[in-house]
Amino acid sequence: KVYSKLRGYSPHECVLSLLEYIQAWDDYGVTHFYGTVGIESVFMVAIIPEENPDSLLGVAPKGILVGSLMSRSYTSFFPYSSIAIWGHSSNSISFYLTTKPLQIRYSFTVQHSDEAFELIQYYCNHFSVC
Repeated sequence: KVYSKLRGYSPHECVLSLLEYIQAWDDYGVTHFYGTVGIESVFMVAIIPEENPDSLLGVAPKGILVGSLMSRSYTSFFPYSSIAIWGHSSNSISFYLTTKPLQIRYSFTVQHSDEAFELIQYYCNHFSVC
């Protein structure tokens, strides 16, 4: 009964259909980085800092995911096209989201920031998403 929709399709066609479905997920192909995220919201002139230890940074072909290590899930997804500015140092990655009148700066302190930034550059250069 569950597979009645697949009647008439070859096993190869079913596998291809499943793979296309999975590739449509925002977190498809995500690489996880663990660390601390700092968030600064700039509304007009006020800066509202916030820091979340034990955070997840996910770098995926479609964008950046942010989540909690405690819940082991992502709570936010940011397509590369929504990120205005990138920053990178030996132990951190940061980016700005600009949505008027609010600007939000995310800063991630992670052990392997070089690898994360290389992945981001690869996705931006090869998938034309930035």
